[in-house]
Amino acid sequence: MEDKARYQFESFLNSKHNRLLRIRLKVVRISDVPEQEVTGGIFTGAVRIRSLVNEATGSKDLSIAIVHFPKGVRNVFHSHDGDQVLYILEGKGIVATEKEEITAIPGMVFFIPAGENHWHGAMDDSDFTHISILRPGKTEVKKEVRNSASRK
Repeated sequence: MEDKARYQFESFLNSKHNRLLRIRLKVVRISDVPEQEVTGGIFTGAVRIRSLVNEATGSKDLSIAIVHFPKGVRNVFHSHDGDQVLYILEGKGIVATEKEEITAIPGMVFFIPAGENHWHGAMDDSDFTHISILRPGKTEVKKEVRNSASRK
């Protein structure tokens, strides 16, 4: 009798677990997500953003967006209160900290730790697109810091 009761309980848990997974799983087709043009704030010009995963899709812990920078557009020095990952999709850009600037090309992944003062954006002669992955939270704009390679 104990084995039968345990089997029924495990079956119940598995069916509840699977049902919860079906309810919570979301599939986002990038082509179905509209681009939004964003200007101002941390950006030096207009960028196009597709917000793929965020609170509107039910995520409490992740914000995932495709960000497209036209030629010469970047963001200003800023930091996040959580880690950020950038996955480069197209074009040529720069990912910079106070100490270095790195040319970013498709296939590269950048890990930016929480609190790191940084900026990223397009080179003057190329558009630039990346996926940004971070935890929802605060973005703090920093006073511009110039190093020998920083652009205006």
